[in-house]
Amino acid sequence: MPLMYEHNSELAPRFCILGAGHGGMAMAGHLGMMGYKVNLYNRSDSRLVPVRLGGGIELSGVVEGFGPVNLATSDIAEAIHDVDILMVVVPANGHAFMAEKVAPHLQDGQMLLLNPGRTGGALEVR
Repeated sequence: MPLMYEHNSELAPRFCILGAGHGGMAMAGHLGMMGYKVNLYNRSDSRLVPVRLGGGIELSGVVEGFGPVNLATSDIAEAIHDVDILMVVVPANGHAFMAEKVAPHLQDGQMLLLNPGRTGGALEVR
């Protein structure tokens, strides 16, 4: 049975998932299914085309259902504009690259979370 959530409040945080690999797609789909506004960024556009065409991500497995994605883009400035939480979902060796990409576009109050979040990644991002 699909899980269904409602978090459509104007007060709900807005997310940007940075990385459209397996983990990023799962996270974006699940958050979208839960009713959160989700943007999805990937450095190459090819992984984003199916998300754009379908309007989101179809989830199957433990969580089943459709997770709408507000925006799927390879433009980092567009992806993180007016979101509250940035979830970096790339291998640890990609954290420094992602930090360099987002740094010029960060807005006051935005939270950056590393997945996986380890000490080395935190040192690279500071």
